[in-house]
Amino acid sequence: PPYVVLVRDLRAALVSNYEKWKERYGVTFKEYLRGDPRGRRYIFDLWGGLHFLNRWARVRRRFPARTLVLRYEDLQAAPVVGLAQVFEHFGVRVARAHLEAAAAAGSKSAMARLLDPASPVTNIIRDDDRPPAAWFDAEDRAWFDAARRACLADDFGYDWRWPDE
Repeated sequence: PPYVVLVRDLRAALVSNYEKWKERYGVTFKEYLRGDPRGRRYIFDLWGGLHFLNRWARVRRRFPARTLVLRYEDLQAAPVVGLAQVFEHFGVRVARAHLEAAAAAGSKSAMARLLDPASPVTNIIRDDDRPPAAWFDAEDRAWFDAARRACLADDFGYDWRWPDE
């Protein structure tokens, strides 16, 4: 079957997950960043992210024409274009007006209005608006880079340099 894989810069994904669940995790970002290789402590961490990306890298290598990789950042920048790519990949024709309505309904502000007040999750949008790279001190950057270089099979088109490099 055709596949669509949504990937995200792992640094941003880690910061986003930490912000959403930091009260539950009860650890500093530095400790969270090192993760839990057993996969039991966190909902998502570096090791889970690497595992996800590597598994889909294998699928893409095996079925390149059947696998569409969509980057989260590209979808955020142009949601209608991204949605059109997804539907086209599945061979489904959708009118642009419907794509525009779907993009509007799926925006962060629209999703925030749907949040259940009884839900334990209260922050679907990060509280801290620093760029993800700002969360990583020099030690964290070196640790992340070493883990990424050792374990990540496919860069999915991301530039893994830090902004000040």
